[in-house]
Amino acid sequence: MEEVFELIKNGETEFQEKGSKFIGLARIISSEAEAKSMINEQRELHPKANHVCYAYRIREGNTLIENLSDDGEPTHSAGQPILKQIRSAMLENCLVMVVRYFGGVKLGVGGLIKAYRQAAAMAIEKTEKKVIIPTLTISYEVPYEVWGDVLAILDKEQLSFEAEHSSKGAVVKIKIEEAKADQTKSLFDALNLKEN
Repeated sequence: MEEVFELIKNGETEFQEKGSKFIGLARIISSEAEAKSMINEQRELHPKANHVCYAYRIREGNTLIENLSDDGEPTHSAGQPILKQIRSAMLENCLVMVVRYFGGVKLGVGGLIKAYRQAAAMAIEKTEKKVIIPTLTISYEVPYEVWGDVLAILDKEQLSFEAEHSSKGAVVKIKIEEAKADQTKSLFDALNLKEN
């Protein structure tokens, strides 16, 4: 399986092409609502800009959401080249915006594609990334007599979890790496726990 990345630090760049100014911004996002809020924020910060074009990719569970906008530029001349850069960098949970101030000289569709691609690539280059480790969540019903054993496993394996307690015991939701799923499950199976 190919490695997928997410940003741990935002990136920003700026350059001029035939008088037009292009500002590239790569941002960490966790939802479409957050992406839309950041796009609106850039529109407010750059009220005199002619275009705020963007693309983003967000992972929500097993679904990968992609969206883009040419924001008035010719169709497929801005959003598509930006999205292609996000894809080629294997990024998820990432928004790339390119703010353009028109400089009086038309670039043509080919020139626009090149400029938006360059702005997106340069902004992504300025970021810091980390590999996304695929995880899954398992849930167990834990009687209180083995609660200490479960806590010991969670601590030893450094697993993040949430627990809901009741009078009989707890329901524990545990996040585990997909690659280690079988190995981790066997530790809990040894305690005869019931998967929830």
